[in-house]
Amino acid sequence: MGGGRAVCAFLVASALAACGPHGPGLALRPSEPASTPPPAGLQAGPEAVDARRAILRPAAASLVERLNAERAALGLPSLEISDTLSDLAFARAEDMTARGFLASQDPATGQPLPLEPMLGAGFEGNLAEVLGSASPGVQDLGAITLAEWLASPTHRAVLLDPVYRYAGAGLMTDGHTWKVVLLLAERAPETR
Repeated sequence: MGGGRAVCAFLVASALAACGPHGPGLALRPSEPASTPPPAGLQAGPEAVDARRAILRPAAASLVERLNAERAALGLPSLEISDTLSDLAFARAEDMTARGFLASQDPATGQPLPLEPMLGAGFEGNLAEVLGSASPGVQDLGAITLAEWLASPTHRAVLLDPVYRYAGAGLMTDGHTWKVVLLLAERAPETR
């Protein structure tokens, strides 16, 4: 893929398919040691994180809305935006930006990163994470990222799979490159 963009998909069903450094068009930078502090723009308390997410949440929601338009055009059900999945997606984008990697597994341990938080939050059934990295301005990020994902047969199949009913998107930048995360789930947590 050109333009400094990369895409990656992580699917969880009965089997795991992790995207790693050998995925198509994906070049991972080595992870920084865990003791390395995050970039200055990411060092902040919970209030700063909430404020940053509040500013970026409309751009992240726009990505899901664009995806829903694609799904509707094909007669597929819309994805319901989940605040919980969105928060998890933002946390993933922030972590990858702070540690300088793009993958669905931890570069230090190889463990799948999105699985445990999604299950811990009560999501069930088929779960997926789709990742992207791009360098446009935030106003173009959703359109460019979705176009890249839909151009990939693997990602297109995940994004347009009618089994998924819930979605959450998150994004973060280091000032040069955006990390984009889309989390999909078949079933949301049951309300008690």
